[in-house]
Amino acid sequence: EFQKKAIGKMQDISRQGGRTVLFVSHNMAAVKSLCTRGIVMENGKVVFEGGIDDSVDYYTEIFSQPFSNPPFHKQYSNRIEISSFHIEVNNKIVNSGATVYLGQKIKIALILLIKESIDDLSIAFDIIDKNGELISHLTNEDDGYYSYKLKENDSKRIEIETSELLFIPGLYSMNLWLGLGQTESLYEIKNFFSFSVEQSDYTKRTKALPNHSKIYLHSRWSSINSLK
Repeated sequence: EFQKKAIGKMQDISRQGGRTVLFVSHNMAAVKSLCTRGIVMENGKVVFEGGIDDSVDYYTEIFSQPFSNPPFHKQYSNRIEISSFHIEVNNKIVNSGATVYLGQKIKIALILLIKESIDDLSIAFDIIDKNGELISHLTNEDDGYYSYKLKENDSKRIEIETSELLFIPGLYSMNLWLGLGQTESLYEIKNFFSFSVEQSDYTKRTKALPNHSKIYLHSRWSSINSLK
């Protein structure tokens, strides 16, 4: 609410004329809605200056480069270990960087090794787009799935399947988080799985979906002849 109020105030000031507003942000949607020109800075230096669309494109290209990097593991505790994992699309194992078509599902298989007993294991995935915006957050609680009283040396295989993926075509990355309840981080993998979404015949549109949108919502249309 504070952000909305602040951005609204800046828009009012900038539209009155005679004033320049300098808006610094990683939120590309807000930058596009407010600004007409942009400056991209990297490591304290200006690396690009131009129209806002070109500036945002330059920024997102820099931001999306880490998506091609291998997963980054961060271990907060020795209580759990991910011994292996794989991702499937359309019943085929795929590697990071794979293409997922609109309407397909992603299936994730994790094999966890419990090194110390865990009372309440939480699992969550964040899916972000090339602008760094959070597009979706998945957690075991969504399906009422809980892992209580995991014992030392237990090996547990967990499978997660998303519903039909309806993200607008573009580049995405998935981060994995394991924790104790919702309070303590145990293990994290940044860029756990990166993928690109492409349009498919899931939608009957002949034109590309608008890239300023976030989610495609499927709809069914029909008509009934009115009686005179």
